[in-house]
Amino acid sequence: MSYFDYETARRDVIEAGGDPDDIDLFDPERRDRSLRKYGLNPAFYGCGKKDPYDQSAQHKQRHPGTAPNGGEDDPCYITTACVRAGGLPDDCRELNTMRSFRDRYLRWRVRGYEDIETYYAIAPKIVAGISARSDADIIWAQVYRELIVPCVALIDQGQTESVYHRYKAYTYRLLEEYGRE
Repeated sequence: MSYFDYETARRDVIEAGGDPDDIDLFDPERRDRSLRKYGLNPAFYGCGKKDPYDQSAQHKQRHPGTAPNGGEDDPCYITTACVRAGGLPDDCRELNTMRSFRDRYLRWRVRGYEDIETYYAIAPKIVAGISARSDADIIWAQVYRELIVPCVALIDQGQTESVYHRYKAYTYRLLEEYGRE
């Protein structure tokens, strides 16, 4: 029998506005159906199956990283900040941690998928706005220091809700400052 984290699943069902008693302890099919009803992915809770909804490979197809040889900026401002400010590769710990946060937490949060789609709609505007400035390297370093480093530390501490609020507020602040056309 595979391990399943019922406590986390129950908490997430409550956060989604559902009844945690819908999660059946003895019937995995009913349990998984209940989780999906609330927009949650059963694979996230450790049922031992591969996550069929994992988009980490799709991220590379839709949003390729900055080429290490000085190619164009990635449309993801988080990737651009890591690569430009820290000289980090596209598969660095920081980016992998942030992508895992996106795929394992944000995606399954109520309206999280909408937040991701919004990010990918506005991030290219932020990247273009910052990259067009003469002080772009200073701004990218600031984004790395003020957002990415603290978010990775909070993720490491399991404070995903704090990461969500910090990332969302910071994104809209950057959009307001640099993303207006």
